[in-house]
Amino acid sequence: MFFGKKKQQEASEIKQAVGTLTTPPIQKEAEIKEEIKELPPLPDIKTIELAPLPERPKAAPLFVKVERYSLILSKIKKIRNILASTKKLIEIRKKIDKLKEDSDTILEKNLSQIIDDMQALDVEFVRPEFKPPTPQPEQNLDYMEKYVNELREELSILQNEIEKLKV
Repeated sequence: MFFGKKKQQEASEIKQAVGTLTTPPIQKEAEIKEEIKELPPLPDIKTIELAPLPERPKAAPLFVKVERYSLILSKIKKIRNILASTKKLIEIRKKIDKLKEDSDTILEKNLSQIIDDMQALDVEFVRPEFKPPTPQPEQNLDYMEKYVNELREELSILQNEIEKLKV
């Protein structure tokens, strides 16, 4: 009796979960044939061969254990959790893609602005064309020779004075 109460609780939980499921109304055969006639023909579809599924038993058991239903419900819950997390992941990936596109457009704008600025600076700081120096007409070298000679004389006088100071 102690163990029976837990099974009854599980059974009532399963009944509540199964009771919420609704079945679609059954259509008559004539209605189904009319709907089929109204449908357009199907396009050619390439078929993909899948691995064969394991064989199911031909007859379903009349009674299913309560533990089996709780296992099925837990699997359904896991599947729903996986679907929800997959949906969130897809949303996150879409946000990442949008951020990526936004950052790419910003980078392109910045790059084009830098290129424009560089072109403006190139125009502003244009180098003049190289022109070789033009030969200067020869100046009077006699004047220069006189100047150099005067400097030599002054240098010799200064050297003599330095020698006198050493002694």
